Amino acid sequence: MKVVGLDISTKSGFAVAEIDTEVRLIRSGTFFRDKDDQGVLDDYPKSMMAVVENAGEKVVSLIEEEKPDVIVIEETNLGRNRFSQKTLEWLHHYILERVLSKYKVEYISTSEWRATLQIKMTKEDKEHNKRIKENGERGKTSQKHLAIRFVNETMDMKLKPKNEDEADAICLVLAFHKRQECLNKTTKSASQTSNKQRSSLKGSTTSPRPKKGSKAE
Repeated sequence: MKVVGLDISTKSGFAVAEIDTEVRLIRSGTFFRDKDDQGVLDDYPKSMMAVVENAGEKVVSLIEEEKPDVIVIEETNLGRNRFSQKTLEWLHHYILERVLSKYKVEYISTSEWRATLQIKMTKEDKEHNKRIKENGERGKTSQKHLAIRFVNETMDMKLKPKNEDEADAICLVLAFHKRQECLNKTTKSASQTSNKQRSSLKGSTTSPRPKKGSKAE
C-alpha cells in the first residue's frame, strides 16, 4: 500500500511510503514558500488566493505523480492569526477539491498521532525546560523537537528544526501504519470469535440421540 502523509500549510511537509508489515519511506521533504510570495500582505484577498493556489498545486502535483492508495492529512489546529487560519482552511479545500474524487483521504489529529506514537516529554525534557525558563535562556524543547527526534531515531534520519513539517508528515504515516495494524488485529480477533460462536451454535442445535430402549414422546 502506498501512502502519502501531508502536513498541509503554505510550506507543506510530505512523506511518501510503502506500507505492509513495515514502513518503507520512499521520499519526504517540504514545499517551502516562494521568496517572492507576499501572501496576505499585498492586494488582499487576491494575493491570499494566489498563495493557496501556488502552495496547493505543489501538493496536488505530488499526489498525481505518486498516485497513492491513501492520503493521510493532519487535521487543522486553531490558530491565533485569522488570516493564517483562513489561508490554511482554503488550502485544505483547494487540495481536497482536486483529489477527493480520485483518492482515499483520511485525517488524523495532531494529538492522535502523538498519542499513537507515544511522543511525549521525558523527565529530562521537563527538567531542561524548567532550567531554561529559570535562567531566562533560549533553547526550550517543544513538541516539534520531539517529533523530529522521534523520526531521527525511528527512521535513522538527520532532520533539523527547519524540517519540522517533514517530520510531522512522516509521523502521520507511521501513526497511520500503527492504526492499521490495530484495526487488522481487531478484525482478525472479531472474525475468530465469530467463527467460534458459529461452531458453538451449530453444535448446540444438534438434537441428542434418544437412549436405546427409550420411547419418543
